[in-house]
Amino acid sequence: MTNLTNKQLVIIVSIVIVIIALILFFTYRAGKKSGDTSNVNPPNDVIGTPLTEDEKNYLNGLAVSLYNDMDGINMTWNNDLYSAVALLSDSHLVALSNIFNYKYQSNSGETFLQWLENENFSWDSYSLATNITTVKNRLRNLGVS
Repeated sequence: MTNLTNKQLVIIVSIVIVIIALILFFTYRAGKKSGDTSNVNPPNDVIGTPLTEDEKNYLNGLAVSLYNDMDGINMTWNNDLYSAVALLSDSHLVALSNIFNYKYQSNSGETFLQWLENENFSWDSYSLATNITTVKNRLRNLGVS
């Protein structure tokens, strides 16, 4: 076995670290790309009625907007977005929850309801807190976890 100088050892270790970092980076990117489900066909609504294309697109857009609004550290939220969610029919609210969970639960480990429960919406307005409470209560009453 040959004796490696310190310089050669540092170079070899550096190369191994770079290779590991590249593998991790490309694995992460592949996971993010496979998690991009912007064109996912969402599940049916609560009563089993297939969603129309317009409903699918609208609810898919709401799910993406909600995720973007709640992801990261926030001090303000888009109250209009949560008002729109609070006004959804029970069927559409369950479908939205299913879509959100389908798109984001595997990465975050949290359901839509858990996301709402873990956000600190008290920083914002009373009407936002009312909308969030309404949505959370409706989801619980519909048996959505």
